[in-house]
Amino acid sequence: MRFVDVDAAQTLQLLRRELAPIAAALGVPDVDLGAVAGPNRRLTQEVARYVYGRQDPEEQPLHAGIRYLSRLNPEWELWAIFADRIRRSPHEVTESIRVDDPDLLEAASLLNLRIE
Repeated sequence: MRFVDVDAAQTLQLLRRELAPIAAALGVPDVDLGAVAGPNRRLTQEVARYVYGRQDPEEQPLHAGIRYLSRLNPEWELWAIFADRIRRSPHEVTESIRVDDPDLLEAASLLNLRIE
């Protein structure tokens, strides 16, 4: 299953067309990258909801999640994964992120977040 690249021009054109009424209701004049990745979390949630709801002609989900660049640092690539769309093989090993993971601690420090 594919992921939607929110930063791609083709994706933004589709979102602009499909989400224009929602954006207007939220007071957002245009659905562009600044608006989608900006501080208006309602629009971001609507983008995720729209992508999550897309289906093929057989009514099967089209996407496993979205990918975008952080508005805080363009070097940070972010992925939102729709957990119910991920399929694992029975032999695949998965691990939880540990609270002492160095990358998690670095991200929390940069964003002034506390890990509980």
